[in-house]
Amino acid sequence: MANFLNVCVSMPNMGAFIFYMIFIFIVPSFICAIGNEPLLTYYLPLLVPLAIVLHQSGKDNTFSNLFPLNIKETIKNAKENRDKRNAIVGLLSLAIISIISLCGIFWLASSKSQQYNNTYGIVVGITYILLMFVLVPLLMPIILKAGDKFIKKQGVVTTYNWHKYTFGMLTIIGIILLEIVLLSIYDQILV
Repeated sequence: MANFLNVCVSMPNMGAFIFYMIFIFIVPSFICAIGNEPLLTYYLPLLVPLAIVLHQSGKDNTFSNLFPLNIKETIKNAKENRDKRNAIVGLLSLAIISIISLCGIFWLASSKSQQYNNTYGIVVGITYILLMFVLVPLLMPIILKAGDKFIKKQGVVTTYNWHKYTFGMLTIIGIILLEIVLLSIYDQILV
């Protein structure tokens, strides 16, 4: 049984398939099933940092093609026929996750515009775009590398890169807290 699971997880693009099944189909379906659609507007933008954490932490194994951050190198590999199939899959996955996340951001911004005013919605939309597509791709790899160095320096066993996943999830929690703080500041200033 263990060998079967190892074969399934080590198959090419299986990590991307698992990510899509869980985080793009099952979780949003569950959120809709419990009748909390407004939560979906906050969840969908978080697909980008979640994909970055999984890709950076498991890029040598399971999540190697999930969300490549070095787009120039990926395109170069595709043009030079070096690992062309994986490069195309990685770029396609990056595009799908980014589009779904952008749709969530636009949905959130438009619902905030309807709920409060247009300025509020525009500011929320710009803030989320800057957080998810500028700040997170820049900071997440740095945080994961620093956490990796710190844990390895302590001499802790790092089997399956558990420490990278932990630092990544803690960073996502920090991003959520930052979003809450920014929205409460916007509530005070713009409403």
